[in-house]
Amino acid sequence: MSTDPPPDPPRRVLIVEDSVFTRRALVSMVESGPGLEVVATAGDGEEAIRLALRLRPDLIVLDLNLPRVGGLGFLRWIMHHQPVPVLVVTGARGGREVFRALEIGAVDFLLKPSAQASEELFEMSQDLVYKLHALEPLPEGKSKQPRRRLIPQAVRRPPRARRPTAGSGEEPPLVVIGASTGGPQAVQHLLSALPAQWPGSIVVAQHMPALFTEIFAGRLNRAVGIEVSEASAGDEVKPGHCLILPGGQQGWLEKRGEKTIVRLRIQREEERYTPSVNLLFTSAAIVAPGRVAGVVLTGMGDDGIEGVCRIHQAGGLIVAEDERSAVVFGMPSGAIRTGCVNEILSLDGIVRWLKRLGGRSGSKKTKRRVREPQLV
Repeated sequence: MSTDPPPDPPRRVLIVEDSVFTRRALVSMVESGPGLEVVATAGDGEEAIRLALRLRPDLIVLDLNLPRVGGLGFLRWIMHHQPVPVLVVTGARGGREVFRALEIGAVDFLLKPSAQASEELFEMSQDLVYKLHALEPLPEGKSKQPRRRLIPQAVRRPPRARRPTAGSGEEPPLVVIGASTGGPQAVQHLLSALPAQWPGSIVVAQHMPALFTEIFAGRLNRAVGIEVSEASAGDEVKPGHCLILPGGQQGWLEKRGEKTIVRLRIQREEERYTPSVNLLFTSAAIVAPGRVAGVVLTGMGDDGIEGVCRIHQAGGLIVAEDERSAVVFGMPSGAIRTGCVNEILSLDGIVRWLKRLGGRSGSKKTKRRVREPQLV
């Protein structure tokens, strides 16, 4: 007689989409993933509310352009009455509504193909299943954050490393931030809490499609105290300024005389993560050894692991978001497993950490020579 535990029940998905063609395509995509079951579909917000009340789905795939009760209206209702992880699907022109949806409580978004090309649909199908699997259902009566697996005790406390020097010199620190799912909310939380006179420079690699990063940077610039802009090729990394690497491109940092500048190139076909956290972190370790601090925020996947190790080897600091505040613990967990993370903190803890980092001064920094990898 088998003693194996029974398999977990499939995650029950509600699809809310007004286009009949897209709705059928989404059903096919979701059901292609093991452990996922479409329990119902809705063509408008009113129907979606009725179905959510009756079926209580574990996950929701939501289009924002809906008749009757719109997508944002439905999202407000579900987050108030029956919080559940919501994945938004949108067209290329829906950037501003997407960020409003993320503020209301949506976890992440996917871009619909511009045409019904089979390659684009296949790629979207893979991403959809991948993201839904990362978002576990919310426990009854708990917060809006999905459940997260605990870090194994063996890697909860990273091993002692030689004393890092980032931010301890006369020059202000260079902070590089990597994030994916849940990242826009987390990045805004961090930047909003920093004082306008914070002395360091910040560069962010947030996994996001082209065009959306420009909207994201504009919203941040209006909402936070420091200056924020989307990076262009040749932009200088300056104190008191945050650069958001553009979606659809890979970005890294280079020295040009006394300046540190941004370099960009188009994403290659074999590259899954764009902008790459690994590429940004690795280049930052080269241009600012001993002065760089890396922050790994919420996100699925393993992007950033190599870059975290490079910063650690160069004498920099690494902090990872903890499992309690991360929407998806994949990227921080991967960073922690390297043994190169100095601190594991909540978002509010990272804010305090950054403030202390910006306040350090006086002692001379120690630079280490590191072998420069081929970035491009």
